Amino acid sequence: MGTWEEIKHNTSSITSLKRYGLIALLLTAVIFFYVNIHEQSRIFTLSDEVAEIKKEVAYMSAAAVEATKMLRVGNSNGNNAKPSMSATRPKTEQKPPAGRVTDPRKFHITNTGTDSKHLMLEVFNASQTKLNDEKYIRSLFSQIIIKLGMTEVSMSSVAMVPQGVSAVALLTESHMSIHTWPELGYAAIDVFTCGPTNPLDALSHMAEGLEVKKPERDMLWAYIDRGKTKVEHTDLSDMKQDLYSEKVLVAAQQSKYQKLEIWEMEKEMPAIFKKKAKGFGLDDNMYEKMYRDADGVVKKNRCFFLDGVVMSCLDDERAYHESLIHPAMVAHSDPKRVAVLGGAEGASLREILKHKSVETAYMLELDEVGIDMCKKHLPTMSDGAFQSQKTDVRIGDAAKFFEYSPDAKDLDILFLDVLDIEFAPPELQASLAGPKFITNMRKSLSKDGIIVIQMGELPHYSDFDLKGLYGPQVSFMLEMLKQFKYASAYDMTVPSFKGSWMYFVVTDSKEVYERMNFRTASAIKDDMETKIIPDKKLGVVNEHTLVQMQGVPAVLSKTLCEPPLSDPIKYRDEITVLKTDEADEICKWARGEVSVTEGIKVFNEKSAFTFDPLQKLLIGRKSPRHRLTR
Repeated sequence: MGTWEEIKHNTSSITSLKRYGLIALLLTAVIFFYVNIHEQSRIFTLSDEVAEIKKEVAYMSAAAVEATKMLRVGNSNGNNAKPSMSATRPKTEQKPPAGRVTDPRKFHITNTGTDSKHLMLEVFNASQTKLNDEKYIRSLFSQIIIKLGMTEVSMSSVAMVPQGVSAVALLTESHMSIHTWPELGYAAIDVFTCGPTNPLDALSHMAEGLEVKKPERDMLWAYIDRGKTKVEHTDLSDMKQDLYSEKVLVAAQQSKYQKLEIWEMEKEMPAIFKKKAKGFGLDDNMYEKMYRDADGVVKKNRCFFLDGVVMSCLDDERAYHESLIHPAMVAHSDPKRVAVLGGAEGASLREILKHKSVETAYMLELDEVGIDMCKKHLPTMSDGAFQSQKTDVRIGDAAKFFEYSPDAKDLDILFLDVLDIEFAPPELQASLAGPKFITNMRKSLSKDGIIVIQMGELPHYSDFDLKGLYGPQVSFMLEMLKQFKYASAYDMTVPSFKGSWMYFVVTDSKEVYERMNFRTASAIKDDMETKIIPDKKLGVVNEHTLVQMQGVPAVLSKTLCEPPLSDPIKYRDEITVLKTDEADEICKWARGEVSVTEGIKVFNEKSAFTFDPLQKLLIGRKSPRHRLTR
């Protein structure tokens, strides 16, 4: 039997084997149980799937038999009767609607697009009774949906406790929702549609249905274009997206060339805003951004838009128009025949006619619709300029005027109040900024003639990229420098344009160039008092601003000299064609180093440079800009 120690050791080994055997048995049982349950689950799932497949096959078989019978009957009767399925799908089946794809891997691109429109609306001082009536809200929604041509799928609503209503209408186009606070007379509303409906059309219906007596004051809204498709942002679209920006549409019309709109930008704000302002010790009129016109009368601001781009606003249009017109008008000794291209508002014409010497003021405008709209809805812009006997309005293509009209001669000053060359379409660039047009304009000038062009936003150091330059803007300036002996530039801040605006001046007259760039403030003041009609005072431009406008803005030296224009910078697969000596002369001009006696000697007749937008021979690459165009 062995010693006691051997017996003790053997007993311990047996005990260990039993323990490990028991653990192994338990693990085996757990694994068996898990596998059995898992396999049974799979079997049940497969059984369910087989059962569903059998039901589907039975349904399709019955449908096929029924269809065959109907086709036979139809053929025997000599008609094209459609089969009527008597076989019905099992009620337990939860299949998606026909044509509906639920597997994302099977999605396909549709032709409907994602373009959609979103209206957010806040309503103040509405009927408390209407806002607390769930049944009425549902009825109002249904009526508006029908009037807007949308399709209601379902509607869900709830009357809140103690008061208020929440409702949402599901539409095939998307949805419409509301949440009300009757005790405050307030409601928050959303209208979202991907269909042809314009949600802004709901504003008048909401105002009427909720008994809003002053919708122009008590309805604040924001409109947003949404969707995967790239949406073009303009001044107007940005303004519409701001829920608390004051805006009321005054007039809108689509002409042959563009969409024209006039918006009233400031209005009386809801009382709740004024109450909040008083609570913080602020002026209760802080939200009412009125302005004082030249006649001293406080008025609401209105803005004129072309294709969504702001052209002028009443509250600061004088900064733009006075800066465009008066530097050249004061510099010329005796401007009699003056012309302006564009300027449908009539404000440029208004400023021209403030000078005693003017005998004829031509206005060359392509779109007569703009003139008519501004006459009716922005009469203070022109201030009677269209009725002046000195005014001669020509509707049509300005390029044809300079090429064919006998009146296109001996013009003392010519103003281009047209779209920014930086963003105008290539066809318009070629028409109003190409070499041929510039040549024709030059031929129309008198001996001391001047051309002034609004060039768009002044380049900023923060926008400038050493790897690229401002293409069309710089190229147009170069083409002008190629044809004229003297040039200067200046700028003016225009709040509505959200930046400083640049004006470019060219002439072949040494006298005019010196008068524009080398006079004292006192000499300019004396000249202005002599030239301008006494009761036609200026609001922005004076002798001090005219002194500041002399020379060339400092930023242009950076734009035109860093890097040199002779560097081979690619733009639209084309390469700069300026020679080194030409680029050096441009840089000297930008730095104010041009000889007054000799003028600018940038190009000769053999120069290779040509500004031809249609062939895309432009200089540099366009830098990012925070604003689009005038």
